[in-house]
Amino acid sequence: MALALVVALAAAGLAWHECLLLVTAALAAQRLELLRMERAGPLDAWRIGARCLLAGSAGLFCSVVLAVVLLAAAAGWWRPSHDQPVLTVGLIATVGAVITAMQMRVDRVFAEGGRWLLSVLGATTGILVATGGGSAWTCLVSGAGVAYLAWTSWQLAAAGASFLRTD
Repeated sequence: MALALVVALAAAGLAWHECLLLVTAALAAQRLELLRMERAGPLDAWRIGARCLLAGSAGLFCSVVLAVVLLAAAAGWWRPSHDQPVLTVGLIATVGAVITAMQMRVDRVFAEGGRWLLSVLGATTGILVATGGGSAWTCLVSGAGVAYLAWTSWQLAAAGASFLRTD
């Protein structure tokens, strides 16, 4: 179900030209992959390393693609629209609530809930400013999400590479 929500976020982001939804879809996909890896149970170091390296590399690829989209929007080659502000924030909040509810430990519920609350507040702020006339602000909020995705993906890939070392 959560994967379907990620696909819905990405599809809505493409259809509505909403950069916040595209970035949120990538962040949600990463969070779901981390949750899936946690639920996979005890694995040997090589498999953990390979999964982390693959997930981190995928996240880095997505962050580069999203950065190009945001640069295209800043340059005026791609025009983001904010015609569906209530639906946009509602979709982000729904995906965040589902992923938060999927957490297995109570401390992770609060951490994940806080992370998604910040995402909803950032999206709301970006949309409110953008509907006032400054569409670049929404891209700035989206850029912060891309930077966070790149940073966490780099950490994940680096952790995966350290597991694969044989020295």
